[in-house]
Amino acid sequence: MYQKNKFTPGGASDIVAAIIQILQVDRRPESIQKGLDTLSIAPIQTVTQSIIQHMIGPAIFVLSGMQNPEFPISPNQLNLYKILKAQYQFSRKRFEIANTSSKKVTEILNNIGIYPLFLKGITLAESLYPDPIMRPFSDLDIIVSIDEYQSAQKALLVFQEIRSGSWSSSFIANPSDKQYLRLSIDIQHFDKTGYIKKPIGQFLGINYHEEIGRIYDSSNIIDSKFGRIRVANEGFLLRYLCVHYMKHLLEGYGTILGLCDIAFLIEKYGQQLDWDKSLDFQILSGSEKINCNPFYPPLLFASKWLKADVPEEMIEKLRTNSSRSIKHRVLIEKMTFGSSIFKDYTSHVFKGYRLWLSKGQVLSILPMTICSIFPTIRALRENGFLSQGEGILSGYIKWYKLKFELYIKPVVKHLLMILSESGSPLLMKVKKLMG
Repeated sequence: MYQKNKFTPGGASDIVAAIIQILQVDRRPESIQKGLDTLSIAPIQTVTQSIIQHMIGPAIFVLSGMQNPEFPISPNQLNLYKILKAQYQFSRKRFEIANTSSKKVTEILNNIGIYPLFLKGITLAESLYPDPIMRPFSDLDIIVSIDEYQSAQKALLVFQEIRSGSWSSSFIANPSDKQYLRLSIDIQHFDKTGYIKKPIGQFLGINYHEEIGRIYDSSNIIDSKFGRIRVANEGFLLRYLCVHYMKHLLEGYGTILGLCDIAFLIEKYGQQLDWDKSLDFQILSGSEKINCNPFYPPLLFASKWLKADVPEEMIEKLRTNSSRSIKHRVLIEKMTFGSSIFKDYTSHVFKGYRLWLSKGQVLSILPMTICSIFPTIRALRENGFLSQGEGILSGYIKWYKLKFELYIKPVVKHLLMILSESGSPLLMKVKKLMG
């Protein structure tokens, strides 16, 4: 899979490590250069897939300095440069569409006395990132109160409606544009008394409506370039971003972009954050007893990998109050340095088949394993493992080879390192074979 003598250590996990070196918030030139060097000599298909799946190409383009016209592009970096520049330009087009659509949506809602809360997406891009184009997004997430929802839904019918529901509706902001540039508008309200009984929500002990309601209630109304909108309190926004990242991680595809949102928020607002209030897991609802701590993994990863300034005492407090299954999931991620390098679309198929213990705790490694063993042909194609005209067997071989490098090989090497202390000649030979 990798060219001998050019890219051998760690395989795909090293690509994730290189990406993270470039994105660290302390912006060290030596780390950025080291990360670029690794990405430049790695197989371009694997690098491209990693960047696309983590939605991180525009951020690498900006933070690496490649956006600067005077950046010295070496021959090794040329292919990487072309890919990153193309993704940055694509993100720019989408941002322009989102910018225009946000102004139009805000104007429509302001005219009927509604001040919307834009959750994630464009407001994160505008407020947290040095260049908003660095932060790609596929939709505009808008929150209104339950009393405003029906009026807002009717007002937005000037857009093409694609889904209508009692608490959430979706519209197309730009139906005339090319399919790949289409941007959706998702509007929803929150009902604090209603508990959304989803397996992940139950496992995290989270009432998603109440979490969104907490952000809405603590928001401030301001005049922005879009119009009059609500802006989330940074502490409760951090809380929500952690919960959102953890939800995706347990489903099998936590992205580096999700960690960047957390790290960049901490970089900007860390000095004024009330950590204990924002991350008080005792006020989580929907469960009499919390099954895990949704804040520990994302804050640990953001701290250790992206160098976010999270107080060590807070990390330890969160670790102490985390279940064994979550600690185990963290161990797997740390040992494989971001094993969720590719989104497993098959995870959605297996959501209903997670194994639950008597107290509602999921066996964290099993869903991840099931979702990776039996990918569909569609999943192979969408993840770049099966090209047009290529045999299906070839696609599965590539899939399993990558999964071996990400999940099995690092764990086996770690165990062999511990066992080899016994001095067994057989173990030493196996360890040598594993590289």
